[in-house]
Amino acid sequence: MNKHVLLAAAGLWLLCSSGELAWVARAQPAKSPTPSQTEAFWHCSRPPDTVSQREAEEEGDGFQLASMGSKVHTLGITLTDLIDAYESKPVLINGRRLNACFMPAEAPLSVKALGALGLNASSMQLQARKSAIVQSHLWLVTDEADMQACIARHHPAVGYLSREIQNERVAPCF
Repeated sequence: MNKHVLLAAAGLWLLCSSGELAWVARAQPAKSPTPSQTEAFWHCSRPPDTVSQREAEEEGDGFQLASMGSKVHTLGITLTDLIDAYESKPVLINGRRLNACFMPAEAPLSVKALGALGLNASSMQLQARKSAIVQSHLWLVTDEADMQACIARHHPAVGYLSREIQNERVAPCF
C-alpha cells in the first residue's frame, strides 16, 4: 500500500493510495518516573575490618581502590562476573565464592535490576530454596535494608539498591 506522510506537531496525516486521509496522533511522552522506579544501583561488599591490609593487597585484580588515598577497598567485578554469580556459576574472588543477594521476583527493583541482566528472579528463588540441600551462594532478602545487610554479611557479595549508598561495608560496584 502506497502512503504519503505529512508531519504535524501533534501527529501525522497519512494519505493512502486509495485517496483516504488518516490522522495518527503522536504519542505523548510518559511522565518521568522517579529514580527508584527506573534505576537499580549495583553494590559490592567491602572487606570486613578483620581483613588485614596485607590480605587486601594480596587480593590483587579482584579488588580495586574505592577512592584515591583510601585504604578501604571495594570489590571490583565485571558484568560477566555479576551475571555468572546470579546464575549460580562459581565466581572466585581471592579463592572465595562470590555471593549474590536478591529480592523476591515480584519486587519492582528485582524486575529492573535482574531484567537488565537478562535474568529471572523466580528461577533464582527456586535455586536459593535448594540451599538447604546444596550449598548456594544466592541469598533471598525481603527489602533494601535486608539487601544491604546481606551484602555486608556475605563478603564477597553483590546486590542492588534503589539509591547509591557507601559505608564501611557496602559501596557501589560501578
